Amino acid sequence: MKEIMVYGTVILCFFCYGLWPFIASALLVFISDDPTLDIISLVIWSIAVTIQIIAMWQIFKRNSKGLHLFFSVVFLYVFLYAGDSLIVSLESNAVFSFSNIINKAIYPLFAAWALYFSDAKDFFIKPTES
Repeated sequence: MKEIMVYGTVILCFFCYGLWPFIASALLVFISDDPTLDIISLVIWSIAVTIQIIAMWQIFKRNSKGLHLFFSVVFLYVFLYAGDSLIVSLESNAVFSFSNIINKAIYPLFAAWALYFSDAKDFFIKPTES
């Protein structure tokens, strides 16, 4: 059961907070008139996805350091989204809303809590042979 929880949480976080921004950036490169900023975004997300795949490989080998790396990249998405929201609100003289950022951060926070502080953390304890 622990394996299903760890695999499911990691794969869902990967699709929502790594692969989806990468796909969105790739699509924006093709449909944008001036793809300079979109190419920078695509480079950032291709590096992030590569790091997440390496971290997932470490997680599936039951190495907890992969989990630290994985959630660091997941929260990179949240911080970049927060910065983008702040810039948009400053440019449009609108009130900055924390609710969108909290909505983006709530699932990774719960996922990290579930993997670090529940019984799922026992997944990373390698069995010893007696």
